[in-house]
Amino acid sequence: MAHLIGPRKMFSLDHRYWWASFLSRSRIRVFPWDLVGVFTILSLSLFMDLSDLNSPEMQKFYSEEQQRAVVNEMVSKLTSECWDKCITGTPGNKFSSSESNCLSNCALRYMEMSMLIMKRFQSMQ
Repeated sequence: MAHLIGPRKMFSLDHRYWWASFLSRSRIRVFPWDLVGVFTILSLSLFMDLSDLNSPEMQKFYSEEQQRAVVNEMVSKLTSECWDKCITGTPGNKFSSSESNCLSNCALRYMEMSMLIMKRFQSMQ
């Protein structure tokens, strides 16, 4: 669990998906499952010593949160894209075999393309 200690308070930052989104983008993205993020980012800006951002512990924390953000975003996109493509009606208690096959194939293709794109970008650097 990572902690940031400011002059007056201590804040726990484990499992804060929005934190990585905030650090990796120019805007704050708060998702319904983590509405506590708004308070935490305001608290951090008020109480955190900004020199702590360059500490090795904070850099490691940032890297881990950035990786979590990428995985969460990929899962979110995959779920949205494949759901829209494969589930055309109102879902019942179970997916039909065609829906299940479509979801599996869609997810597999999405992951393969994501890996291909990442490898391409890495080779360009």
